[in-house]
Amino acid sequence: MKKCRINFCSALRREGEQIVQNGLALTPADVLRSAEAGVPVNSMMASSSFSDGHTGSDFTINPEDRRGVDIGHLWQEQMDSRRKFRDAHAQGTAVDLNPN
Repeated sequence: MKKCRINFCSALRREGEQIVQNGLALTPADVLRSAEAGVPVNSMMASSSFSDGHTGSDFTINPEDRRGVDIGHLWQEQMDSRRKFRDAHAQGTAVDLNPN
C-alpha cells in the first residue's frame, strides 16, 4: 500500500507578490454612470456575446449556457446520446439523436 504525502499550504505572502486590491470591479450601475459621463467603458463579457458580421439567423444557446440548467441532467443526456449513437452504429441504422 502506498503512503500518502501530505503537503500543507502557507497563507504567508511571498516576497514580490502583490496584495489583492478591493473595489476594482465595476457594477452595472457604475458602467452606466461612466457611459453617461462620456467615459468609454467596455465590458469583458461584451466581446463573448457579440459576433461582428454574423448574418445567419441561427441564434441558439448552448444547453450548458441556458439559465437554470441542471449539469447532472446534461451529463445524463450526453451519455444517452452517446449510447444511441453507438447502438445505431453497431446496427447500421440511423437514429434521431435530438428528439426534442
